[in-house]
Amino acid sequence: MGFKAVARRMLAGALCYLAVSGSMLAANTPFCTAENVSEIHITKQIPFTAVSRASESFNIKVSKNTVAAAGSAFSLEAGDHVTINAVYSPAAADVEIGLIAPDGLFYSVRGVNGSIKKGIIVNEHGSYTLAIRNNSSSTVTITGFATY
Repeated sequence: MGFKAVARRMLAGALCYLAVSGSMLAANTPFCTAENVSEIHITKQIPFTAVSRASESFNIKVSKNTVAAAGSAFSLEAGDHVTINAVYSPAAADVEIGLIAPDGLFYSVRGVNGSIKKGIIVNEHGSYTLAIRNNSSSTVTITGFATY
C-alpha cells in the first residue's frame, strides 16, 4: 500500500473521529460510512464518552429539611446528560442532588454513604438549576461538581 493510500485512510479516519466526537453526529452520518474507511481493521474498541460543554462546581451548607440552589440556572437541550459527582458530610445524611426543571419539578438522584456519582438525562429544552435537598434533621455540607 502506497504512502498516498495510507495518508488518505488516516485522514478519513481522523476526520470521521473529529466529526463524531466534536459534533456528536449520529453513527449513520454519510461522512462516516464504511466506504470512507475501508480496509481498516478494528483491533481495539474504546467506549465513546460524551464531551461536556460546561461544569458547575459547588461547596455549600444546606440546612435541615430544605432545598438549596447550588448555582445559577443554565440552558440544556432535550437529551443532554448531566453527571453529578459530590461528597457530603455527615455521611449518614439523607441527601438528593438534582435539577429543577423549567416545569418547576425537582429531578434528583440520592446519595449513599456520603457520596453521589450519577447522571440525569434531560427530556426537554429549557433553563435548569442544580439543587440539593437535605432530608436530614441536621445541616449538611456538600462539595462537588456537575458536568453537562
